[in-house]
Amino acid sequence: MQEVDVENVNFGNIWRQQAEFNPDQTALIQGDDTLTRGDWLDRSTRLAGSFAAMGLRPGDHVGVALRNSFEIFEVYFACFLAGFVPVNTNYRYEADELRYVWDNADIRLAVFDSDMDERVEKAKPGLPGVVGWVSAERGTGAVPPWALGFDVCRHGERPADLPTRGGDDIFLLYTGGTTGMPKGAVWRQGDFFRVLHGTSRRKGKSSQGEAGGQRSEGGDRPVAVVGPPLIHGTGMAIAWGALDEGGTVVLLPDGRFDADEMVGAISRHRASIVAIVGDAFGVPLAASFERNSDKDVSSLRRIVSSGAIWSPKNKAALAAAVPSARLVDMFGSSETVGVGRSVWNGGGKEGPPQFTVGKNIRILTEDGGVSPVLPGVSGRIAVGGPTALGYYKDSELSEKRFVEADGERWFVTGDMVSVDDDGSLRFLGRGNMCINTGGEKVYPEEVEVAIKAVDGVVDVGVVGAVDERYGEVVCAVVDVGDVEVDVTTIPSQIRGTLAGYKIPKYVFEGTVFRLANGKLDYSKLKEWVAGQVAEVV
Repeated sequence: MQEVDVENVNFGNIWRQQAEFNPDQTALIQGDDTLTRGDWLDRSTRLAGSFAAMGLRPGDHVGVALRNSFEIFEVYFACFLAGFVPVNTNYRYEADELRYVWDNADIRLAVFDSDMDERVEKAKPGLPGVVGWVSAERGTGAVPPWALGFDVCRHGERPADLPTRGGDDIFLLYTGGTTGMPKGAVWRQGDFFRVLHGTSRRKGKSSQGEAGGQRSEGGDRPVAVVGPPLIHGTGMAIAWGALDEGGTVVLLPDGRFDADEMVGAISRHRASIVAIVGDAFGVPLAASFERNSDKDVSSLRRIVSSGAIWSPKNKAALAAAVPSARLVDMFGSSETVGVGRSVWNGGGKEGPPQFTVGKNIRILTEDGGVSPVLPGVSGRIAVGGPTALGYYKDSELSEKRFVEADGERWFVTGDMVSVDDDGSLRFLGRGNMCINTGGEKVYPEEVEVAIKAVDGVVDVGVVGAVDERYGEVVCAVVDVGDVEVDVTTIPSQIRGTLAGYKIPKYVFEGTVFRLANGKLDYSKLKEWVAGQVAEVV
């Protein structure tokens, strides 16, 4: 097995070597369409040539606002081959949001879905530094006069030379903006590879190159069905990891999550991994497994969730539906990717997840010190080893979140945790969403887990609302679907599972606002709740 300097790995090099060694292997599947590794390399190489012909040079930034599709993989591959810097961008953004992210990221080229043409045109006047606009028309031929069609670009001339790139090449991974404006985490490719494949070593054994990629458990190449958008970290990490290992990524038709399509894809392609985001994906998936019990899903070995709370109730339903699969709850962020994991095989009773962590995890205590993960310690997670370099063009926030302590550099995630007697972490919640009610701290996720255990509850979001007496009070928005549930009884039903000050004062039935990646949109939720509370008091 070849010795590889993992710190200097470049994804473009890995994928190109795999394609050259095994060009006929299927890399991507979407619906009835497939793309071999050889064709993926050819398209991406020509795309890199087209981008260069527009004036792009190594180090220039490329805004990528695409749904799950072959095109998004081609753009990232092209960028990595040529040394351009891809910038993930939410395709649901309106014109002002697009302008903000792309201006903040200093993009020189924008690639976007054709249904965004009007929004992008509105954003254009505020982006004078952009030299090219590429619309992924997906065969419709409808390309605005100020843009180029993606299909034309992917058939451009091959560059005369694409030299091997290194691990210092970067990409920007923008946060989703669940609690504020999106921020661009700057990642070295070598560091991202290290955390993606679970090594902090500078050198590691890898069969990339001649062998065409690392192997997954048991020596089989993985087949990963990806539900969440690839413009977010969860989908990106699962997809890239599978491709690095010489595997195949299966995308759902039209680039949108559909539980029945996912179950069908698992059965049809003998998938071994599925990526979801908490209950927003997991609940409909469990229902679909039940509806489609005639489909053979015994190939499934892992259901991986990250980015949102995954309730014990939903885990139990999935474990019963797919006994062959382990349920892997990943704990991380755009700046750190995999911090810890909770793995459940369906045996016994699954309570709130407890996360096992690696050697690079510490606890940042209230006095500013960094403590080992010891029973009884609580505070914010601090992550050492390979992390993002900082936030793009935000030195103030970078200095606040990337700190020096005990002679090492640490990223402080903002996630509040406590350490149980067995040394595992119990996730309390995001520190920046902590509700201070009468001096007591309440973490929304802890309350959400308790409410999700109530019969009839489909989804829930918990936020704080301003209160004259207590400063803030705990409020919950509950979605019960088509079932008749008296949500006002929920506080009494969860009393006894939580301390009294954590019980919501107000419970509203309504829509639980979520982003495209399945995460709660706390900003929008908080605004809606404030209006409801104002009508009540």
